[in-house]
Amino acid sequence: MQLFQKQVRNQIKETRDLLDRIQQFQKTVPKGSLIITHKQKKVYYKWQYLDKNLKCIRKYLSKREMKQIQLLAQKGYYEKVEPILQKNLKEHIVMIRKCRCMNQ
Repeated sequence: MQLFQKQVRNQIKETRDLLDRIQQFQKTVPKGSLIITHKQKKVYYKWQYLDKNLKCIRKYLSKREMKQIQLLAQKGYYEKVEPILQKNLKEHIVMIRKCRCMNQ
């Protein structure tokens, strides 16, 4: 049982570290999202965001702006993964509490 608790605690620590890195990353990337379209065997990238007047802006991103394209793609991935990690973290914490109750 001790080994299991230790593994779960390590998993909690790793998940918290990953969530911290994701939150730091999200502070540095531009607002908005990436839209990828495929037309006639070509790929087009657009950056969609809201301006100050809450008007939706779509800006074409050329292949020369690949760094920003990658950042926006990574941001989209993290937005999907973060809720899953938070749910897993809560489940691990509940698991540790149950183990403590069983040991007493």
